Amino acid sequence: MIKRYITIHFLLTVFILISVGVSHWLAKMMSDLPINIASVVWASILTALAFIISARGLNGTPGQFSNAVLGGMMFKLLFSLGFITLVLFLSTVERKSFIASYFTAFFLLSGFEVYSLMNNLRPK
Repeated sequence: MIKRYITIHFLLTVFILISVGVSHWLAKMMSDLPINIASVVWASILTALAFIISARGLNGTPGQFSNAVLGGMMFKLLFSLGFITLVLFLSTVERKSFIASYFTAFFLLSGFEVYSLMNNLRPK
């Protein structure tokens, strides 16, 4: 289950990275590309770790699963807000571009995480 998720998650991350690169190339904003790529990679790592935390709760009791899912969400939320705060206060990146690329990746990957978790809850 986790191996399949990581494989598809990696492919989705590569697709998002290509999309960010093409959009920056079309908009002629190549100076902000490295930090936006780093933000997509950070969102991808956080989402993968949150999924692993949540998936480990699938094997336990029902109460343990809900705690694991909420723990994974809190982990992802706190580290995301910390990353955004650091980047916005410590760099001169264009804010709209950075926030748009970060949250696009964050929500696409979060949607895929929820879909994968819900798919694994179904009886086989």
